[in-house]
Amino acid sequence: MHQEQNESIMKKEFYKLWLPVTSIGVIIILISAFTISHQLLLIAALTCYVGFSSWVIYSHYCTFSQTKEKLTEQSREDQLTGLKNRRYLEDRLNELLAKCKRDGKSFGLVFYDIDNFKEYNDLYGHTTGDKLLQQMAEFLLNTTREHETIARYGGDEFILLIPDSNRGEIQTTAKRIHRDLEAETFVVNNKNYHLKLSGGVAVCPEDGSEMDELLEAADNNLKLSKSKGNRVYNSNEKNRELTQLYPPLVINEKDDYLEKTGKENIQFYLLAKNSSLEIIKQNIAANNVIRLWGEGGNFEFYYLMEGELIQSENNKAIYPGSSITVQNLTDEVYFKTKTDCTFLYITTIPVFEDHQKQIRELLSLSRKAEKRDWQTAMHCLRLQKLSRYTGEILELNEEQLFALDYASALHDIGKAEIPAEILNKPGKLDEEEWKIIKQHPNIGRDSILDRLKRPFFKKVAAIVHQHHERHDGKGYPRGLSGNNILVEAQILSIVDAYDAMTSDRPYRKALDRCIALKELQDKKGTQFAPHAVEAFLKAEKETYRDLSFENE
Repeated sequence: MHQEQNESIMKKEFYKLWLPVTSIGVIIILISAFTISHQLLLIAALTCYVGFSSWVIYSHYCTFSQTKEKLTEQSREDQLTGLKNRRYLEDRLNELLAKCKRDGKSFGLVFYDIDNFKEYNDLYGHTTGDKLLQQMAEFLLNTTREHETIARYGGDEFILLIPDSNRGEIQTTAKRIHRDLEAETFVVNNKNYHLKLSGGVAVCPEDGSEMDELLEAADNNLKLSKSKGNRVYNSNEKNRELTQLYPPLVINEKDDYLEKTGKENIQFYLLAKNSSLEIIKQNIAANNVIRLWGEGGNFEFYYLMEGELIQSENNKAIYPGSSITVQNLTDEVYFKTKTDCTFLYITTIPVFEDHQKQIRELLSLSRKAEKRDWQTAMHCLRLQKLSRYTGEILELNEEQLFALDYASALHDIGKAEIPAEILNKPGKLDEEEWKIIKQHPNIGRDSILDRLKRPFFKKVAAIVHQHHERHDGKGYPRGLSGNNILVEAQILSIVDAYDAMTSDRPYRKALDRCIALKELQDKKGTQFAPHAVEAFLKAEKETYRDLSFENE
């Protein structure tokens, strides 16, 4: 198709040149024949014309040839990433297939796909997504060797061709690329991103001797690896069950791991696994709550390597070298990290993928809100601390405090669906805009229930849904009053109002702390539950005193 277009362009340009040159030649011949009487002069004029026209045509032919080569090369390159494109890839595949049939030279390919790339486009926009694709392409190009070919197949898919290679060599190459990617940081607009690849391997002639067969085999392997994420799967022979790309014996170096997931205050490192066992290293920051609950038939073992832990129920301290075994646990148990802690965690039910998915969803929800409201991130962190202090004064149990922590972090995610011009409007909202704002508790609840599937998050969703209800029943979205409002939501509404008053807003400057506290006291019994206000005042006083000491 591209070749036909190039030839068509060449012909049109040639005729544009050939027609005027030929017309001028005919005119010169006619004039010369009637005006030049001497035969030698006529021959000289015609010779000059032929020489000149030949030079013009030859010069333009060279230019056309260069243009054709350039157009051909451009038609084989991906415009966004600069890598070879699908057309080039198919030509190169056909060359390798012919060589394999002729000389018996095997080769392999790895079909790559960036994990969850749609989320990057949804969260950060397609401009950022394009820049990340460009950087991923550059990374892959820099990690491939001279005899290998990396091409963009389409979207966020890439194919690596490895000539004259067997299955073992392809495994080694794929593992090397994954290790290099773990250490790679992609930077767009001063923000760091860590991308992951899933891949599927196919080898010629074992997995097929035709292009469609090889691509289908690699694509099937890719689908299997994407179901787990950040893996490369490799079929040992056609139609045989696919196995993960790890050799029978693995010696991990210091700080090595298979996969990593986490957020600011907690990280999980998957060290080893099989079909019935996972071994995970966990790093958990100080002043975080750990919730243990039993699942049918599960066996869990936690070995404390570093730090100090407190069992919330009896205030029992746990030190390095101690361990916790969980089996047939019927009630939830909570622990609090007194210092930064490191655990070795062994479980007979695979949980890493579940942790990974949950953290991904939490971060996705939080970032969506932050993208619309620049104050959200710090606002939520402040709410978590003050809400927990207030809940502890009211003697909430650990299950309630745990739910309150999550609700404080997620209470404003509904604002992600509210237009930014309304959220950041410097003046007073009109009636229609106020109706739109009042929808965010409903949106927040629905988002949590839709994306966080553990039963525990139903309680979190209910707190988020009620955090704008009022003690006197004049709040929204349901007009609940008094004890019909969850105590966690009563706390969250007070802390949210206090933080809003003491922070700069688009429509006003922050209020003095004392003015904000007086406002809460004045609305005790109307907007806010009296017992929750009293508890908050004590918690705020302690927090303010702690901050004063830190700043001295």
